[in-house]
Amino acid sequence: MKRPSEMTRAELVAEVLRLDGEATDGPWFVGSDNQYGINVSGIFSEHRNTDSVRTLIVETGGEFCDLEEKDADAIAFYRTAAPRLARDNAMLRARADWLLARIVTEEWPGHGDDCHCRTCKAIAAMFDVLEDANND
Repeated sequence: MKRPSEMTRAELVAEVLRLDGEATDGPWFVGSDNQYGINVSGIFSEHRNTDSVRTLIVETGGEFCDLEEKDADAIAFYRTAAPRLARDNAMLRARADWLLARIVTEEWPGHGDDCHCRTCKAIAAMFDVLEDANND
């Protein structure tokens, strides 16, 4: 698997959504919970197991854990935020694709790739920006 820094935006979105589908349900949060009579601090999911106990993702501050709370905060936040941002990105891209197709092909006959009017140039520039964003 590529590192995130080596992925295009489209690949990042796809990978975030894939991981979201495979990971323990969220949202995740950092806190403490009484797990079978023992107070545990760590990253938890709001998802509850069959005993109605919040799912512990990873313990923090335990004897065998070096995960600092600031890192736990980041992990929990990203786990909840990244899928939402990825879905928003995909939705905006789909709406932009729809808009271009509709304007160029249905609404304005005679306009398109070969047209050099200001509106078509603006639409083309918008898609250049979107392509650049998907490839960075």
